Amino acid sequence: MKNLNLNRIKPRVLFLFWLTWELYFTPVISNAHGFGERYDLPVPLWLYITGAGMAVVLSFGIIGIFVKRTNHTFDYPRLNLLRWRIGRALVSPTLVVSVKVISVLLLVLVIISGFIGTS
Repeated sequence: MKNLNLNRIKPRVLFLFWLTWELYFTPVISNAHGFGERYDLPVPLWLYITGAGMAVVLSFGIIGIFVKRTNHTFDYPRLNLLRWRIGRALVSPTLVVSVKVISVLLLVLVIISGFIGTS
């Protein structure tokens, strides 16, 4: 079992990599969930759905043909996050319970907002 040695990588380098990644891949405008213009399909809906389904079936069929199961076990680098204080802090029972409670409260808020709406 190989361990990934991150002791040589400085936290500042990791932060700069993360910041660059976030700034580069953060969208400026997002027109998801129908907030853009209305778009009508150029073909009937049944034809569009049938074509999409056939594309999925064909892609899985191709994967099934070309990917063969092997009995080899591949070893990959592993990193024990519990070695560091921050890793142990992230799995502490206090933090885990508080994140669970906050997520349930946010779910309740979304459900209530859906019932109340803008009125």
